[in-house]
Amino acid sequence: MATCQLTPETKKQWQQKTFKAIIDAYEEALIEYNNKLSEENNKAVVIKDSNPNFYRQIENTILRKLYLLHDRQSNRFYPWLRTFRINTGKYLY
Repeated sequence: MATCQLTPETKKQWQQKTFKAIIDAYEEALIEYNNKLSEENNKAVVIKDSNPNFYRQIENTILRKLYLLHDRQSNRFYPWLRTFRINTGKYLY
């Protein structure tokens, strides 16, 4: 029966080859991630620039959600909503 032994040089070569393969795969995945991130950021800029009411819509949605959370009888949690309604004449629902 033959026995095999791993020499220190062979082990070191295997470790270096494996490490290089891991680093190469990581760098490839990182480049792909950065490219996709850049594409998505460009899309976001186009959407924001093409819609001048972009932030206004977000603000409106958040205000509506907050309005639904507060106690309508006492205005206890969000009294500024009552002020908003009085000053603008708009209801947030």
